[in-house]
Amino acid sequence: GLVNINLDEDTVARRTPIENGFDFKIAQKYTPEAIDIYKIPLENEEMLINYFAEPYGYNEIPFVEVYRGNFDQSRVEGKIALIGVTTQKIKDHFATPKDKKIEMPGVEVRANSIQTILSGDHLQNQSQFSETITIIALALAVALILSLLNIWLATGIILAIGVGYYGYAHFEYG
Repeated sequence: GLVNINLDEDTVARRTPIENGFDFKIAQKYTPEAIDIYKIPLENEEMLINYFAEPYGYNEIPFVEVYRGNFDQSRVEGKIALIGVTTQKIKDHFATPKDKKIEMPGVEVRANSIQTILSGDHLQNQSQFSETITIIALALAVALILSLLNIWLATGIILAIGVGYYGYAHFEYG
């Protein structure tokens, strides 16, 4: 079926409803130990999806090949296999933090959501308190650098740190 997902303001798919959701039920069915839904960090009853693969990054087997039995069964043995549409003609594609230009098929959004639940590698937004402490610490660091160094050198160092941080965050978190 089509992915039931609420897009963020920038139309990027970052989260999915979890309680009684398809992804949680599938993950629960195929894991040896029980998954505690209360250990999954939620925001407004939704889980942030940790994207493990790029768009079209999961193994695909055309349905006709499965129907005909013309595929290597070891490719799916012991794995969760999802059936879904990947053609662009069906509008079940989403921009993701991995790639905002190449949209990911809905079935792969589900695969990433299930993998997030099974791996326990959950994402969580920074708390307001932590964000405030980070801003204060950065402001104090900038004040210290400006007070100890030549203005041009200090400005260069601060800009380099800012560009480095932005590059790291963009690379690491999309």
